[in-house]
Amino acid sequence: MSKKGLQQKIMYTLSTGLLACTFAFTPVVATPVAHANSGTLNTIAQIFGAGAQIKAQYDAVKSQMIAWSNNVAEQEKIVQETVNANGLDNNLEHNERVTRVLNQLIENGNYVLKPNQLPFRWRVVNSEEWNASCYPNDYIVVNSKLVEDLQNDDALAMVMSHEMIHGLHQHVANDSAKQVLYKYGAALLTMKADYIQSVLGGFIANYVTVKNTTNVSEGDADESGFYLLTSAGFNPGGAPVEAIHMVNLGDSRDVISDFFAPKNHPASATRFKRLEKQMEEYGYNHAKVKNGTNVYIDDKILLVAHESRQLKDWEKAYLIAGGISKGIHDNKHFMDWNFNDATQDFLTDDKAYVELKEAIRSQNLYNTFQEMIRNSYNLDTTNSDNIKTKNKLIKEEEKRNSKLEKQREEIIQDKNYSKKNYNKHFEEYNKLGLRKLALKEAQKSYDLEPDYISAGNLARAYYSFNVDYERAHGEDNFDSSIAQKSIDYSLEALSKAPEDDKKWLIGNLAYYYYQAKDVVNAEKTANEYAQKYPNYARSQALLGSVAHLKGNDKDAVQKFAAAVSKGYVIDDNNEIPQSLVERIKNTTVTTDEFYSQNE
Repeated sequence: MSKKGLQQKIMYTLSTGLLACTFAFTPVVATPVAHANSGTLNTIAQIFGAGAQIKAQYDAVKSQMIAWSNNVAEQEKIVQETVNANGLDNNLEHNERVTRVLNQLIENGNYVLKPNQLPFRWRVVNSEEWNASCYPNDYIVVNSKLVEDLQNDDALAMVMSHEMIHGLHQHVANDSAKQVLYKYGAALLTMKADYIQSVLGGFIANYVTVKNTTNVSEGDADESGFYLLTSAGFNPGGAPVEAIHMVNLGDSRDVISDFFAPKNHPASATRFKRLEKQMEEYGYNHAKVKNGTNVYIDDKILLVAHESRQLKDWEKAYLIAGGISKGIHDNKHFMDWNFNDATQDFLTDDKAYVELKEAIRSQNLYNTFQEMIRNSYNLDTTNSDNIKTKNKLIKEEEKRNSKLEKQREEIIQDKNYSKKNYNKHFEEYNKLGLRKLALKEAQKSYDLEPDYISAGNLARAYYSFNVDYERAHGEDNFDSSIAQKSIDYSLEALSKAPEDDKKWLIGNLAYYYYQAKDVVNAEKTANEYAQKYPNYARSQALLGSVAHLKGNDKDAVQKFAAAVSKGYVIDDNNEIPQSLVERIKNTTVTTDEFYSQNE
């Protein structure tokens, strides 16, 4: 077999293996290997003596995974498969919490979703395993047991941000390519095609979900997940709280193996120490928890946390310390805390400060706490060690933010590629009837560059919302405000479109006027379309819509029948009113009927 033939065979195996194995909710566990960086890739290439071939195979595997991950239809299949396999959790509180937390992370978090990545979707499923996972196509599955156990939203948010980072950083695509390179590099070069075909598909199966990423990727998901968590406004204490829950589970691998795959996820105690340190550094090392329940500020004890009805004492301690860290981080000066001696209140009503405020109030520590915070800010301006530490941490944060900003600039610079992906996602989500996701993708394209296609797609997105509105409220019942948005974006698109690409825009605009019940403009635009494109079936359909809008259903039936005779298909997604469908069918002759009459 030629090398080209082998490559085609490998990629076919990869493609079919990916599609087949991703539907298993709990994949087999892969044997972990060392994480490969650019240096180790070069070393392997030297050993094999064929760097170009090695790099090509690495890129091919990664490319296949990313392409699969960027497919809306496959994302929808995974959603349905996991729901069918496990069943949806019918606890509305569980679903509401997960949705609220993820929406806050998605809407307020500081992150970059690449154009070749799909928007996040999620489901809470029935399972007694303490588990959550993110598929390569940004679909997050959360088990009901995990939601039930994590009563605090900030801790739950740490799990969700961890999973989001796996998707955002495309860990599965990167790791699977490196793992294939390590295990099969020699086979690829020696062209053992039968061996590759028999094992490569199964090997890739182990890396389809985030459950089998490498230690380096898991560390990144924790570290970057923490910053995503805090940027979205959550309490940084939620991170160590989530990690402590893992410790309290005894790090039992048979219980949590799906969430923290054996040997690949860092030991829970190690994770906890890392996340605890991040919480402390977020507030410039002023607030700490010692002995599990003692909250300190600048090495002086503030309080001992007590258990409440929903939270254990150690959970409270870290949420109190996290609230202090967030307050110090988010407020540049002591005065920004807004201490009010009359009400003994401070900061804002942000949920992240609830546990802190309750503890200060219940233990009558307002004055003590105020002076300790004042001292923290004094130390940051007078103590050389504090100044050095704070400056270092601020520079690290600026570096992280600068990296994200650079990624955003790259999206803008390569806007043609970006818009191509956004428009593709819009079409695919709209076809599936996922209107809000379709609208978001159309909006992304428009925000990047408001060209006529993006404006036209936004008009179509709002039109689809009105189609659903009509189905829910009865025939010819449309939301006029939604219809007006379709009209406005359509007019904008027409003002920018080249003359030879206005047909679809004019036709759509006529029907948007129909949805708005604007008889004058609907008739005017439908006539314009019919005059410019008399041979198109839709010209008759639009005239039929206008006749129906004017109350002349006899004429409407004739116009729609003429459209059908020209190939216009009667279905649930076109402009034909359902009340007229049977009359139109009785007026027209189908192709089958035509031949039946003749033969």
